[in-house]
Amino acid sequence: MRRKIESFSLEGKMRLIKRIAMIFFLSSIIAITLVFVLENQQRLELNFFSFTTASLPISLYIVVSFLIGMFIGPASVAVAMALGRQNKSFRRSGH
Repeated sequence: MRRKIESFSLEGKMRLIKRIAMIFFLSSIIAITLVFVLENQQRLELNFFSFTTASLPISLYIVVSFLIGMFIGPASVAVAMALGRQNKSFRRSGH
C-alpha cells in the first residue's frame, strides 16, 4: 500500500486532496442543513393576500426559498448574458 501512494504524481496527489476537501465540504453542508432542520421544527402558516399555506415547519419554507433562489439567480444571469450577446450582435449588424 505504501508503494502505491508514493507512486502518485503531483497531479494525482492534488486530485486526491481536492476530492477529500470536496467530501469534507459537502459533508459539512449536509450536517449544517440537518442541524438547521432539526432545530427549526416550529409550525408556521403563511398568508399572502388571500392564499394561505398549510402549517409546515419553518425550516421547510426557508430551505425551499433558498433552493428556489439557487435556480432563479443563475437563470436570470444566463438570460441577461444571452440578451447582452444578442444586443452586441444587433449593434454590429448596423441596425
